[in-house]
Amino acid sequence: MRRTRAWWLAGGLIWAAAAYAAARPRQVFSDNRQFLLEVEPGRTGRSGRSCQGILWQRVGSDPRGRKVWERPLVNEIAPARVSVRNDGRFVVTLDEYRRGGARNAAVIYGAEGQLLRHFLLTDLLTRDDWPHVRVERRAAVWLDGARCGFDDDRDHFVLQLAWGREVRIDLKALRVLPAGAPPADADDVPAALRALLSGQEEAIEPSNAASAPSELTELTPEERARAAEVAAEVTQVPSPPELPHDADVHVTEDDVRAEKLPSRPADSGSQEELFLELERSDAGASNASGISVPAPDLTNKVDYLAWLNDLGRVAPENDAWPLLQTAAANFVPWMGSVELLVAAERGEADALKHADIAAWIEANAAALDAFHRAARMPVRGWQYHSDDGSLVKVELEHVRNLRNVAKLCVLDGRRRAAAGNPMAAAERYLDVLACGRLVGDALNVTEQVMGLAIQSLAATALLELETQAAPGTLDYVALAAAARLVAGPVRSPAQVIQAERAMALDALQRMWTRDEETGAAVLDRQAAQTFFGTAAEADAKRVKELVDELGALGFEQAVAAVNTWYDEATAAFSEPFAEAVPRLAELDRQISVGGVPGPLREVLQLGLSRYHFVLTRGEATRRAALAVTHIHAYRQQHGTYPSSLAELGTLPWVQDPFTEDFFRYRREGDSFLLYSLGANGTDEGGVHDRRGDKEDIVFWPLPQR
Repeated sequence: MRRTRAWWLAGGLIWAAAAYAAARPRQVFSDNRQFLLEVEPGRTGRSGRSCQGILWQRVGSDPRGRKVWERPLVNEIAPARVSVRNDGRFVVTLDEYRRGGARNAAVIYGAEGQLLRHFLLTDLLTRDDWPHVRVERRAAVWLDGARCGFDDDRDHFVLQLAWGREVRIDLKALRVLPAGAPPADADDVPAALRALLSGQEEAIEPSNAASAPSELTELTPEERARAAEVAAEVTQVPSPPELPHDADVHVTEDDVRAEKLPSRPADSGSQEELFLELERSDAGASNASGISVPAPDLTNKVDYLAWLNDLGRVAPENDAWPLLQTAAANFVPWMGSVELLVAAERGEADALKHADIAAWIEANAAALDAFHRAARMPVRGWQYHSDDGSLVKVELEHVRNLRNVAKLCVLDGRRRAAAGNPMAAAERYLDVLACGRLVGDALNVTEQVMGLAIQSLAATALLELETQAAPGTLDYVALAAAARLVAGPVRSPAQVIQAERAMALDALQRMWTRDEETGAAVLDRQAAQTFFGTAAEADAKRVKELVDELGALGFEQAVAAVNTWYDEATAAFSEPFAEAVPRLAELDRQISVGGVPGPLREVLQLGLSRYHFVLTRGEATRRAALAVTHIHAYRQQHGTYPSSLAELGTLPWVQDPFTEDFFRYRREGDSFLLYSLGANGTDEGGVHDRRGDKEDIVFWPLPQR
């Protein structure tokens, strides 16, 4: 559930060409010659056009056969390397022809040509790799002598670098698997390479500027903007990965309703009290998880899946879960022009009115209807299933499509705003905020993070609407009141990681049995080998070492170590952000440098520091959208903006989750400035950093994307 685990037997890996081809690829076959990708290079300048890709499938004796998909590739000119899987389900492109490393280190396309994931070079390489990378002109040279191919038994794409290190990308989870080496800090990346990755000449430090190739500073403004957009997109979490642009919307005149928001849940008074209580309890972090995970028992084994499902039972009349599942199951992907879809997502009026967009929205009527009805439910439950009854194999197939339906609903709002009804647009955004809370209220990391991502999507759209709306067209007082009812926080991490604890204990329990005669715990070596073969994705020798180490550790000691580790994580998540950071960093360090026994590293939650930052960053966006809406409502009621946020009260949506103090706020002429201090907790005066880990995060005026 934390990460998709496929149970596999070791299989052969077919490598693509070993040399870094000097010529850009034009036609690339799959190894079985059943699929062919044609690449039409792009052109720069005034007569520019994007790089195009067409995937063909062989049919009978026709050498080209059926066109599977056609779409622009992300590359400016062409990829440097292309791999096509034998079943046509994945196409992976590497790098940019003669501009390597700047933007498109690895890009994955799906069975219908959809863009599944976009990795920068910093996503692929570790600290130990960077000394092997050199800069020649405007290219980061790192693929020379590399081999690449698909490991179909594991659903992996594998890149064997010339210096011996292997990069594996999980094609199901769409993530780079841990390398066993420390990730690179910003200072590990040479200045010239940072310039390539950022598209900004300022990335070359003055001390290194003389040795950096001058060509690195010759990016056009368009190139810089594109590189910055890609860098921002792929460095946000993202997990689960961003899907291709799968959303657009149709509005008719009949859809344009009155300027007031439709009613929210019937029991609005009790609903508001519920959300205010959630706001107060989750301001900063939960003081305790309040969830007790049962201890494993080898005599009468705990059914951890049943335990989790018991926690997920709610009254059917209040449960949004069936409606969320219906919305996900009925989602119809976009199959039209990518350029049209991108233009619509940018809010371009002609694209929003296009007939293809309208038809696509009609095709998703059932998904949108279920999504809107779910938004008006007070709670969500869950009932999960897995093939073998384990927590680790619980599938969450609905999560990806729920993100797409949310994007669809946001585009529906943009169409309504363009049609002259901003309040109807706001209603769509509030529905997305509500469903984000519902998705994120599950007791697992994947849904919690996805719920937060959905809320951030809606919060940003709401801020955009308030930026663009003509004076007098938004009833901010009604909007603020409605937002208070639906925009509650997602579940706290201190609670969510209890399900991670349960998953770890479930895994250990399944690897041990109780000797009926002696009562001693006995390691089931076959079960342990199967688990570590999947979790560690190591060779047979390393798997045997892990099994031996677990046997030497013993069942009781392993359980105690897991509980101690999660106790510390729970305590850390119950602290304010600044106090939690060093504690979580220490837990991450214990995993990376061997501070916990080797076998247990495969059952513990990874990357707690990054997870905590992403949650806090998303929570800041949600709160800021509420704060900005209330500031506008205050002005609508009183004729002027508040002199300080204290005039709005002490509710958490005016508090910066990074500091637990007020957001920074000041009136500026006929507007105001609102920003968070970000992860460093220091005030840079409103210097915007989109990621928020170095400087401030400005929410108003809304920074341009």
